[in-house]
Amino acid sequence: MLLENFIILCVEDDPTTRILLQDLLESKVKKLYIANDGVEGLKLYTELKPDIVLTDILMPNMDGIEMSKRIKDIDKNQHIVVFTALNEASNLHQAINLGIDKYLIKPITNLEIFYKTLESVAKTLQDNIDKENMEYILQTQNKLTAISDIMENIAHQWRQPLGIINSKTSNLKVNIELGNKITNETINSCIDTVMHQTQYLSDTIYEFKTFFSDKNNSKKRFDVKEIIKKVIDITEEGYKEINIEIISNTQSCTIYQNETQLLQALLNIFNNVKDAYIAHNIKNHKYVFIDVSIKSSDIIITIKDSAGGFNDKTIDKIFEPYFTTKHRSTGIGISLYMTNQVITKHYNGTIKASNQEFEYNGEKLKGAEFIINIPITI
Repeated sequence: MLLENFIILCVEDDPTTRILLQDLLESKVKKLYIANDGVEGLKLYTELKPDIVLTDILMPNMDGIEMSKRIKDIDKNQHIVVFTALNEASNLHQAINLGIDKYLIKPITNLEIFYKTLESVAKTLQDNIDKENMEYILQTQNKLTAISDIMENIAHQWRQPLGIINSKTSNLKVNIELGNKITNETINSCIDTVMHQTQYLSDTIYEFKTFFSDKNNSKKRFDVKEIIKKVIDITEEGYKEINIEIISNTQSCTIYQNETQLLQALLNIFNNVKDAYIAHNIKNHKYVFIDVSIKSSDIIITIKDSAGGFNDKTIDKIFEPYFTTKHRSTGIGISLYMTNQVITKHYNGTIKASNQEFEYNGEKLKGAEFIINIPITI
């Protein structure tokens, strides 16, 4: 039985019923607590936070309705099952309005219904736990994927300045070994270049550290245009390596949200676009268009590419967890799922993907288009 995984608090003023409940449940649940009335029940609830509350309605001092109301004020999602007699229809109506999960008719004569009712509540609890655990696993895997992407993007950002440092210092070393005359101007120029490039490397690390640290996970007011600029700065070098051109048309618009989440959500799309160009072996006319505008009370972010688009048979599945169009060895396919979760769950927005055919610079192109709607929060 699933009940054995959960803690139950029984609140019942009748001694005979209390003994019966103890006999029926003590060996079937993880832990059983008993209270004599609503006052004691509420006290035990606040101390113990049981998974399921099983309560009578009519009790002295504080009845089950009042106790359930106060419990729901503490935790609106608390699972509550009430006992009621057939002639207590008005009380049952109040309990239903409070959002109870189930009700049982007194006296307890049908044990099959009794256990089945509690087991159904336990199943709901277990399903919620399983969903939360899966969400945690997916978030953890997405973080690992993000770390991999971050390292790759850092490598792209660092390649050019490291090459410049290597070129300058190598040239200086060769001249020293050959005994060539080296002026102070040449030495100072080399030092200035190295210092400039190392500062750039330091700034890059700081930028990544700032945007992906736990300390930056709170909500604040920020300009979406600045986040788009960050996304472009982070991915630009990797895009240049395979000749992807970014065309940006962004309008300034501020919202009060978690900027790190939006940054990662957009980075997921940009990284998927790059993967699409590689997977489809596109040689020419590689573009990414990103537009930001305000329509009514929503911010509209549109990202479109010319990488050929999604398979029409699978496009409806791209936001599902673990769905991927890539080979198994290259990814587990959760980045677009996490992007969808951020936009829909955290930002209360919508995200839609479709294949589009369009013209640019006289060329007929086809690619994927993502349209993100985010409500403007005050």
